[in-house]
Amino acid sequence: MRERVLQWLPVTIARLNLTDEGEAAVRSAISNALNSYPQGTPEKTLVAARDQVLSLVRDAIAERHRQQAQQTARMLEERAVSERQAREASAQAEKKQALVEGGLRAVGPYLQKLEEDWEFDADLSAVEMRIKDPIRKRLLSEVEGSESPEEVAKKARRLVRAELNIRPSNRS
Repeated sequence: MRERVLQWLPVTIARLNLTDEGEAAVRSAISNALNSYPQGTPEKTLVAARDQVLSLVRDAIAERHRQQAQQTARMLEERAVSERQAREASAQAEKKQALVEGGLRAVGPYLQKLEEDWEFDADLSAVEMRIKDPIRKRLLSEVEGSESPEEVAKKARRLVRAELNIRPSNRS
């Protein structure tokens, strides 16, 4: 009678897609469940015991799949967040670079304005070339990317005065 209860077990286990170790564990659990009943136990009771073990196995497999799906979903969400943050950081860096370049374009006209009140030791293009790199470095360190172009131009003018050792005036 126990043989009939176990007759279709290989097919049933194969449908569960278990590893060899998993199949062996299921066979062992079913054998232990059936062996807990004395000889002469009705087939219906043995089938119920077998089916209960298989039900527990299916539940465990379903729970494992659910957990794997949740883990995969978390991983995909984290990747999406990371990619979004990378895109935002890249956009912020591009914006910052554009602001710095805009601030540097204000250096030449500001030097022309300063030339009205100050004498320089070289022509304006030489002065501009000499101070642009230090100003660029300072702007890159000071500009966050959230400023307006006017605010960055004002910082650039302040840095021009600092590079030339000119005290600030009320004019910018």
